[in-house]
Amino acid sequence: MENGAIIRSEAGDSYVQENPSVYEGGNAFSMHALQVVASAFSASGTRNTRFKIYSNLYKSNISEIPIPVYYLRLQFWGDHSDTWLDYYKSNYEFTDNNELVSNSLLYTPSTNEGGVWFALAYSIIRFSIR
Repeated sequence: MENGAIIRSEAGDSYVQENPSVYEGGNAFSMHALQVVASAFSASGTRNTRFKIYSNLYKSNISEIPIPVYYLRLQFWGDHSDTWLDYYKSNYEFTDNNELVSNSLLYTPSTNEGGVWFALAYSIIRFSIR
């Protein structure tokens, strides 16, 4: 699970199976980014070994930029960065911005001359198995 969405990977190809939390309308653009961090885990035991899964909301915040935004750049890292780049280009007004920063997209709203109001909600959740 990434960015409030589910990425599915099959036979070396990946795609967005469940859409992320993004709102675009009027003069507003908002996103919810969710990062799930799992601790390293290895175990051995009998067939009846039991483990508990713990989750901890490590950090959660909502950031709102109090002035209109005319350009917004997103940058993606990791195994599925190409999938995210393709998703945002095909579903929102993002274009490639790789000449300045690799794996990045630029959002330039064409429908609103006064820019957009941008808000980002993000959460980091830590999982562990004991």
